[in-house]
Amino acid sequence: MSVWSGLARVLWLWLPPVAWMGILFGFSAESQPMPQGVQVPDWITHGTAYGILGGLFCRAMAGGLLQPLTRRRAVAAVALATLYGVSDEYHQSFVPQRDADPWDIAKDLGGAALGSLAVYELGRRGQAWGAARSPGSPRP
Repeated sequence: MSVWSGLARVLWLWLPPVAWMGILFGFSAESQPMPQGVQVPDWITHGTAYGILGGLFCRAMAGGLLQPLTRRRAVAAVALATLYGVSDEYHQSFVPQRDADPWDIAKDLGGAALGSLAVYELGRRGQAWGAARSPGSPRP
């Protein structure tokens, strides 16, 4: 593998979670991230946003979406996403009309766990599907 193809692979895997963190940072910097009159429950916005982030971290750590992922790496993805949530809440404490809420971190953790679990299961099923398609290969 050449240096350039290795760099392209790293970017392909890690650019999506980094870009998503940038998007989350942008929303956190807004005093009113939702349009006037739009009311979405906090647990949905946090759960969805951090579910995506946890899933993207898992995808990167596994080397692709349908690649097998260890439990340790899935837990690490949840931890990374949640730590980003902690930093995001701290960032929000400096934004006018926003505050830092520990319950939001709990919602981030829950979303990250569900997103990571989804990608973990996709990898497990992808591995089983690949083994079923390859005659003579050992089953997972």
